[in-house]
This record gives sequence, C-alpha cells and structure tokens, in this order.
Amino acid sequence: MSLENISLEARDELAALSQMLAENPETRKDFLRMTKKVKPDLPIPELDMEDYTRKAVGQSEARVQQLEQSCESVTLWKNSRSAQQSDEERTNSVRRRNRRSRKNHALIKNP
Repeated sequence: MSLENISLEARDELAALSQMLAENPETRKDFLRMTKKVKPDLPIPELDMEDYTRKAVGQSEARVQQLEQSCESVTLWKNSRSAQQSDEERTNSVRRRNRRSRKNHALIKNP
C-alpha cells in the first residue's frame, strides 16, 4: 500500500487510529500481532519475548510431563518387582520351613 495516493487528512486519520490502537491496553496486542502478520520480519520485542517465553514454557511442560510418565513407569516397575520379590521370599520361607520340618521329623523318627 502506498501512502502517496491518499490525502494528508486520510493519512493523519490513519496515523491517529494506529496510535490509538497501539496505546490502548485492550487493543495493543491485537494491533501488534496484526502488524507482525503483515510484516513478519519487523522486530516487535514485546511479542517476540512473549512468543519465545510461551514456546520455552511449553517445551518445559512437555519435558516435565515426559519425566513424570517415566517416573510413574519406574515406580510401577519397582512395585511389580517388589511384589515379585515378596512372592519369592514367601515361597523360599515356606521351602525353608518345610525343610526344617522334614529334618525335625526325620530326627524324631531316627534319634
């Protein structure tokens, strides 16, 4: 769009409208985002920092979620391993008791 073909009054009205939109807290972000959409290479630190922060936080949240799921998997594995070990310990305890019982029984029969 060229400003050469519009009147000075129209240009002043556009400038005043742009200024009102940029200075109004309710419209500022939208105004900046629309400006960035039309001129993507225009540096707008206010938006660039917000976008960078949002992206970094999103990546961090995804990593935390991934780590939490890993921890849950490890906990489940440990719990199942612990239960398996408990079953093995009970089985071994019963076997030892049976062996002692057989030894005692053999001793009683053959003193």
